[in-house]
Amino acid sequence: MLHHVFGDNYFHFFMFIMNKVWLVEQFGLPRSIPFLVNAASANTPFFRQAQELGAFFGRDVIVQGRREIVKVDQAYLALPFFCNADTMTWIASAFRDETSEQPDRPVFTIRSSTAPNGRLFRNQDKVSRLAEKAGFEVLDPATMTLREQANRFAKAPIIAGAHGAALTNMIFRAGKPTGIIELFSPSMGSPHYAMMAREFGFCYRSTLTKNPEGRTFTASTEVDLVELEEMFDDMLAQVQT
Repeated sequence: MLHHVFGDNYFHFFMFIMNKVWLVEQFGLPRSIPFLVNAASANTPFFRQAQELGAFFGRDVIVQGRREIVKVDQAYLALPFFCNADTMTWIASAFRDETSEQPDRPVFTIRSSTAPNGRLFRNQDKVSRLAEKAGFEVLDPATMTLREQANRFAKAPIIAGAHGAALTNMIFRAGKPTGIIELFSPSMGSPHYAMMAREFGFCYRSTLTKNPEGRTFTASTEVDLVELEEMFDDMLAQVQT
């Protein structure tokens, strides 16, 4: 079973669905046993693209609709550890094109104004100009396919951006010196990306943005540009780009 309550989220897809695939493969369950996944997860672009890339290793995927009951003779419930470096490295290898390894520019991730989870920077234009001046490529991962994200972030020696699912792409840097800069809204946040960075041995920095406006989990904020520039300079000095 690949069910997860937040399985339609990019971060949870990797951390709570693909890690179950890893466990099933590690224990060698026959590939004639299909995966069972809920419709919310199965209908996301990244899940469908993962199927196309062969990330489920030839197993059939049964999609369970909301309130649908699926009768089985025997069910296997996979319960792997969360945020384990070996597991995440294995997962990354299922998506990354290993022939594309030359380092590229650092990446600063942004969200479009239509992003459902909000948390936009009201001074995003100034933030983007500052990032570009420091040598970062500014991009919105939501506009990229799963394979495109895997290949681009695999070559990003530094990944920076707002707290959110885009930072999950650090898994594609497994085994390489990497810097992570996370910008937290003062109204919400979690330690997940700091935990991931620690597992991989990445250099990690974070700070709070300012002046939240709006509801707690979607509030817009402003970035302290002086502080961000100092973080860029420090990280660029720490990580060979």
